Amino acid sequence: MFSIRSVSPLLAAAGICILPAATPLSLVTREDQRLSVSSLPAEFAAKSFGGRLQVSGDTAVFLGNSTGPRYWEKSVYIYVFQNGSWTFQQCIPGNVVGEYSEFAHSIALSGDTLVVSAPYEPKGELPGAGCLLVYERHNGTWTLQTKLFAEDAAKDDSLGDGVVIDGDTIMSLAHGGLNNWGGNAGSAYFFHRQNGIWTQGAELPTPRSTQDRPSSSPLRLALSGDHAAVGFSFGYYQGKLGAGQVFLFRREGGVWSPDGILASPDGPKDYEFFGSSLAMDGETLLVSAVQGGAAGGEGKAFTYRKLPDGGWEYTGKLDDGTPDYSESMMRFGSTMVVVGDTAVIGGPNASHDLRGLDAGSAFVFRRNQNGSWDRLRRLLPEGTDNSGTGFGSTMALHGRDSLLIVGAEDDGTITYEPWRNNRGVVISLSLITPEGLPLRVLNLADTNHDETLSPLEWDQLFPVDRLTSTVFGTIDWNRSSSVDYLELDLALADPAAPPAYHLWMDYLQASSELDADGDLRLSRDELLSMYPPGKTGAKQADAFLKRLKIPAPITTAQWFRGKGLPTMAQYDAAIVARSQRGELAAQLDTDENGQVSRQEFAALFPVKVAVGKVDAAWRSATGTPKKVVAPAEISIAGFIEAPVLPKVKR
Repeated sequence: MFSIRSVSPLLAAAGICILPAATPLSLVTREDQRLSVSSLPAEFAAKSFGGRLQVSGDTAVFLGNSTGPRYWEKSVYIYVFQNGSWTFQQCIPGNVVGEYSEFAHSIALSGDTLVVSAPYEPKGELPGAGCLLVYERHNGTWTLQTKLFAEDAAKDDSLGDGVVIDGDTIMSLAHGGLNNWGGNAGSAYFFHRQNGIWTQGAELPTPRSTQDRPSSSPLRLALSGDHAAVGFSFGYYQGKLGAGQVFLFRREGGVWSPDGILASPDGPKDYEFFGSSLAMDGETLLVSAVQGGAAGGEGKAFTYRKLPDGGWEYTGKLDDGTPDYSESMMRFGSTMVVVGDTAVIGGPNASHDLRGLDAGSAFVFRRNQNGSWDRLRRLLPEGTDNSGTGFGSTMALHGRDSLLIVGAEDDGTITYEPWRNNRGVVISLSLITPEGLPLRVLNLADTNHDETLSPLEWDQLFPVDRLTSTVFGTIDWNRSSSVDYLELDLALADPAAPPAYHLWMDYLQASSELDADGDLRLSRDELLSMYPPGKTGAKQADAFLKRLKIPAPITTAQWFRGKGLPTMAQYDAAIVARSQRGELAAQLDTDENGQVSRQEFAALFPVKVAVGKVDAAWRSATGTPKKVVAPAEISIAGFIEAPVLPKVKR
């Protein structure tokens, strides 16, 4: 920050503590970029734009649908993050498979490897066997390396009804084939790359599904390291239709095998659809049930932690935070992404009074130090008429602090949906944890809790003079007649911002340092810290309060308006003086009990100094009146505030 002085190392020794104030503002988003098909060359035009969004490292891939008569034909759009922004790299068309092979029904990305499924692609004389197309990037260009078919492919197996990749491992689901009960049985296929060659590994059967063919959305799979999961949200479980289950797999010694089944921790319910969406990263697994709420459709998500022995432990439940039934068809958990301690969960059917029916939402969660997840913010589509946009239906995290999410184009068309003329736009958002002075300003002055400061709220905090409105207008760069966290932070980092703003921020930093208990009010003892220690400083603090005509404690705004505030140079000098006293007290406190005794105090004097002289100095330091017994010891804080200390030769 441009205007913060380097006095922090002195604060502890000076007996000053900074405590962050509690605030409901726990996450701020900043739009950094929009990826739109309208910015691409004409040959890459798409009718729909942004589907199946995936991110790995600094590469993002998503789908776009043809503008021609065969609107179902998809292409894969690839962007790379370079020099702080996303840049178009390549478009991969679906002309390597048959017209009705459902190219890009599912896609998966890991590093320089992209897997694109075509679940209706024939294998020889076997229609609908399905295949996986593996592309690799070399020198910035993506080329098809191989087509993967199941070794035991059969008619209508539909390999590719969901695909995930992690490093040199691909998992995909083949949805067709009959099991012993005469119903469709899914099988999880694992492929491994060695020396650049992909070969099939394990084929693990999964319980039957109720779907005969791939749906418009791929089945939910998750893969991270040696663990994998398959969600069967329509599964029949313990007598409940559509209760859903998640089937786990584990690799040991290079061999994949079943690793158990997860069901809803709340107990199976009809049509809850546990396993609707999965997200896995390292030791974290999220499983959603999109109709698991009290009213059915609002949904919920369950969190799991991988145990040392490889099992998964249920750790908690996440929801949208709205009262039951208030948004009963949100379908919270339809999409989920997790990277490290950040998770984003979509509710694409959420309706909002100011956004429209099925406008959609996305919810950002962070895992705290206790291992539980905090809901930080609800993201809504911009504008007032977003009916049917399905915001939150497609998204991906770029690290823990950046989110790509598909929103509506400026012309009001909805997010990615290949059946309609709705292009969509991919929005890049920074997820910012608010901190420092901009956050403190909002804590102090945002009285209506709308996360911005109006001119009136601004005037209530900062000194009212001819500069106040000028500074406000300069910082309000978007001319919205309000300033938010981002504008406050941007101005603080800008050397060209008004000098008065930087000076006020310096004073605000000082008030934060003075407010040792973090209650946003300043007591007399806290006010003492802005003046030199001793009698002179105490007199100055009392005079300041007398001129203010308000008894302590006082608010920061009242403090700002007080006459006789020290200059920043005087304040810094007071900090240094207190720091020196604090260091001296620590040296004298030889028994390290946080107290300076009369005996320890005597170390300030030469050995031959008369005892009476030491006693007199001790009485002065402790402020002990005549005919009153002096204390045996004082605290280090009391030593720092001592009215008089003997001069020490250094």
